[in-house]
Amino acid sequence: MVLWSMTLLLLIWGVLDFLPFILRIPARVAGVRDDPDLDRAAAHLELLRGLITTGMNPTEEDWKRIEGFPEPWAGLISESLKELRKNGAPISATLERLHKTLQDQADFSKEASVKCAQSLAQAGVALASVPGFSILILNFLPEVRDRLSEFMLYASGAVLLSGAAFLWVLAEADRARFGGLSGKKRAWLISVPATLESIFALISVGRPPDLAWGMAIEGLALRDPDLAREWGAGVWEPFPKREESPRNTEGLILLLGMEIRRSIQTSLIEGRGCLDRLESVSRSHQTNLRLRILKELNLLPGRSLKPLFLLVLPGFGLLILGSLEIAFPGAGP
Repeated sequence: MVLWSMTLLLLIWGVLDFLPFILRIPARVAGVRDDPDLDRAAAHLELLRGLITTGMNPTEEDWKRIEGFPEPWAGLISESLKELRKNGAPISATLERLHKTLQDQADFSKEASVKCAQSLAQAGVALASVPGFSILILNFLPEVRDRLSEFMLYASGAVLLSGAAFLWVLAEADRARFGGLSGKKRAWLISVPATLESIFALISVGRPPDLAWGMAIEGLALRDPDLAREWGAGVWEPFPKREESPRNTEGLILLLGMEIRRSIQTSLIEGRGCLDRLESVSRSHQTNLRLRILKELNLLPGRSLKPLFLLVLPGFGLLILGSLEIAFPGAGP
């Protein structure tokens, strides 16, 4: 009696400890879908740019709608535009650049959701097929119904294996969406364009590029202190040793910081403007980053087969062999 009580308590404790992870699964699944808020934000920026280009002044309500954009874009875009308007700087080019950035993110989110859908569908079918196959066995083998408790043990084992396979595929899809980045580093995919846009806005209002870099890194340190430390607070700080051709997404992002600093240094030494050069570096980085993430997404279907073969197939084998053992005891050698 004491042993059964302890087992029950440990089971309840394990379920409660695992519950937060289970509750995060719907959010993980929803995370691979496209975000319509980005589309609406990009469309509103295009509307603002169109009004300004045609000589019309957007209303205050139009400017306030920016505060409803997805974070961190809401605060970033709002502050950047306020700074530009306060200093009387032209904002049409900034709006065009922001619109392209948001639209590219929205389009890429849709593309990633399509590429992840096949793997998630396979894992979902595998997870749902175990209970369905169990029902078929109960209907076609009456002997199994007479020993239902034993059969439920085999079915539970098969469900656990297929559930583990589903979580494995979900983790692979989640990893592919972020180009292999893990943990807090996934926020870099948003922090990088946000920081670059902050630098562009500061330079546009007349701030020296080295000062603009320092101010942008200060803001980055509040969101992602690790990335801010890797990029360096000052333009003239010594460069860390890095590969010129990084093999992963993290190395690609870290190399971008070095390229931006080199561009600013070159512009300061030559006494020329650096905004066009920085925009070119940013566009090149976005292209390389997109190709890197697309490569991870293209590899996802092949990686998704591993949990299906290693976990789902043995689960079905366990269910079939267990059912035969129950229905035909002693039939084996």
